[in-house]
Amino acid sequence: MTTENYSEKLRTAGYETDKVRARLESISGRVQDQLSTLLAVIGSDNFGSKYVQGNGSPGLTERLQGAVDGTSTMAESWANLSKGQYEAAVAAERNEDAARQLIEQV
Repeated sequence: MTTENYSEKLRTAGYETDKVRARLESISGRVQDQLSTLLAVIGSDNFGSKYVQGNGSPGLTERLQGAVDGTSTMAESWANLSKGQYEAAVAAERNEDAARQLIEQV
């Protein structure tokens, strides 16, 4: 009798998914650093400061921070997905071991 084992596939998927999470976190951090520098330069004059602050509507600061926050949120989602894949792999291994033990007892 042949059975398929998906635990290793789930572990691999979890590992690859975690690499996406790490990449998103890296991007978010780099963008945040660049954003801080950019806003300091642009906001240092009258015209630039109005653009940065938005003058009654969302300015550059708010819009770019939204992009950074959104990327961080995506990274958290990928982290949760990776964790779920790893936990599913562990559960699949436990189930497989339990089934194997039952068969061996017969």
